[in-house]
Amino acid sequence: MVSIKEARDAVANYLFGIDKENVTCVYIGHKRVGGLDTGVPAIVIGLVKKKPFNEVPAGKLIPISVHFMGALFPTDVVETGKIYALGVLPAQASDPSRTQKNRPAPPGVSVGHYKITAGTFGFVAIEKGTGREVAVSNEHVFTAVTVDNSTQKGDLILQQGKYDGGVSPDNDWAKLEKWGGLHTNTANYYDAAYAVPINKEDMSKPFYELGKYPTKWRELEDIGGTLIKDGRSCGVKTGTVIGISVQVQVDYGRFVITFYEQIMTDAMLIPGDSGSAILDANDYSVLIGLGFAGSNTVSIINPIKFILEGREPHTTLGIELPPSIPKKYLPSESDAASVKVRKVGEAPSAITVKPDKTEYYEGETINVSGKLTDGVTGEGIAARDVIVTWDGNEIETSTDVSGNFNVGFTAPPVPSGQTELILTLKSKFLGDP
Repeated sequence: MVSIKEARDAVANYLFGIDKENVTCVYIGHKRVGGLDTGVPAIVIGLVKKKPFNEVPAGKLIPISVHFMGALFPTDVVETGKIYALGVLPAQASDPSRTQKNRPAPPGVSVGHYKITAGTFGFVAIEKGTGREVAVSNEHVFTAVTVDNSTQKGDLILQQGKYDGGVSPDNDWAKLEKWGGLHTNTANYYDAAYAVPINKEDMSKPFYELGKYPTKWRELEDIGGTLIKDGRSCGVKTGTVIGISVQVQVDYGRFVITFYEQIMTDAMLIPGDSGSAILDANDYSVLIGLGFAGSNTVSIINPIKFILEGREPHTTLGIELPPSIPKKYLPSESDAASVKVRKVGEAPSAITVKPDKTEYYEGETINVSGKLTDGVTGEGIAARDVIVTWDGNEIETSTDVSGNFNVGFTAPPVPSGQTELILTLKSKFLGDP
C-alpha cells in the first residue's frame, strides 16, 4: 500500500504551486471538521489567509483529496498566517531576568550574534574530537545571516543579546565556531550553529527553569504528543504536535527558505524564542528538536536527528549530547512514624477431605478434594496452606478464594500376596502463625 508520506512527498510541490503567494506549508496532520480533530490522517495545506469558497478563483482551489498510485488521500486546509524565523524581531520577555546578563548562562536565556537582535541559547552539546562543551542555537541567532553575508568563524556571541541591551565587551560570551549553512535555492533541513564559550565557567548545562539538560534524543513520528520548551521570550511553554513531515517556507526578512521534514506544533514559540530546545514533556532529558520559526498559530521545529547526525546540503556540525552523569547514592533514613498493633482474636477452623471415588486400581490417579472453613460461620478460608496425608505420605497444597483445595496422586501397587490395600486419607491445617 502507498503511505500517506509517499503521497505527500509526491504532491507537495503541486499543492504549493496552486497558490504560490498564499500556501505556506504542506504536511501530514489530522483532518478537522468544524474545528474538531477527527483523528483521520490527511495531507494538510497551510495558507497565509483562508478565504470563503466563493471568493477563491477556480484555478486556486485546493482539491478535497489527492490521488496517488491508485490511492485516495483526503486533504485539509488551515490558516497559519505567514511563517517567520523567530529571531528577527524579538518580543518582550515574560520574565525580564531571562534577557539580562547571566553568569553562568543557562539554556533558555537571551543570546545573539553581535549584529543581530536576540534569540535563545538552546542547549549544551559536546564537540566531537575535542570534547569541549559548546552552546547550540539557531544559525540565524548565532550568525549575521538575517543582516548581511559577513559571518566568519570567531564572531562574537553576546549574552544578553544586542536587542536586550547586550554590548561588547561587557556581554562578550562566546565565539562562533560552526554553522550548517542555510540555502535559498535548495532543500534545507535545519537552522543550527554552535559557539564556544570564551570562559567555560560562564556557561551551565541545566535549563533556566526546567532544571535538567538533554542527554538523550529521539525521532518524532506521531501526531498529538506534547512537547515543552524553555525559551527567552515566553519562558516554559508546552505545545501539541499537529504536523509531521512538514514542507514549509520560512521568511527570514532578506530571503525566503524552504525546509523539509520538519515538525509542527500549535503556537509554543513567539519571536525571540528562536533556538529554544524542544523537549519531551514527560522527560526533560530527551531532546526532540530546535525551535526556529512560526506564526501566531503554529510553531516549526528542526528534528534533532538532522542537527546531530548531519544532513546534506548542510555542513555537518559534528556535535553530540553530553552523557548522563552516573550517580552513587548515599545512605538515608526516614522520619519516624508510629502505628498501633492490636491483638487478633482466635477462631476455630474445620477441614474436610473427600476422594472422587472409593475404589481404585493400581496406577490410577486418586483425586482428593476438600474445604477449609471457619468453624463457627462455615465461610471458606482462602489462601491457606493445607496438607493431605495418606499412609505417611504428604502432599502440600493451598486453598482458593472459596477455601477449596484439590490434589491428586497415583494409587500405589498392592503388595505381593495381597488382593487389596486400604489407604487412610486425611487433611490437616496447621493454623495461622
